[in-house]
Amino acid sequence: MPGLVRYLLIFTLGYCIGSLPTAYLLVKRKTGLDIRLAGSKNVGGMNAFDVTNSVFLGSIIILIDVIKGSAAVILAGMFFGWEYITMSIAGLSAVVGHNYPVWIRFHGGRGLATAAGVMFVLGWVIVAVWGTAWAIMYGYSRNLSLSNI
Repeated sequence: MPGLVRYLLIFTLGYCIGSLPTAYLLVKRKTGLDIRLAGSKNVGGMNAFDVTNSVFLGSIIILIDVIKGSAAVILAGMFFGWEYITMSIAGLSAVVGHNYPVWIRFHGGRGLATAAGVMFVLGWVIVAVWGTAWAIMYGYSRNLSLSNI
């Protein structure tokens, strides 16, 4: 298969997996609210927690978003080969899909959990360092946005 076509297929696979609007669907089902119009207006686990006050729902959404990132990378590796470029394109496109999902008019989340899922597969040590730095910053500042930076 020619390189460009192969890379477009990999990108499409990752985008489709990443674009599943988990927070939108689950919050809509639980409360009837459009998460894009509530809280921080972000379609992600933390806003789902803020909007619903459900630690369980927020945690499930974060977990699913992590799985979306990991699944995109693993499936691309299985179908297109385990080269780093293949898995990187799939991971990047999963994050793009999460941030700009076609299903809800390109208004998605920040992509942090999806990116963490990608990095679990590509280099789990980076996630360990990132998570530690995040926890230290959050413990010090109690500011989620500052910790996310």
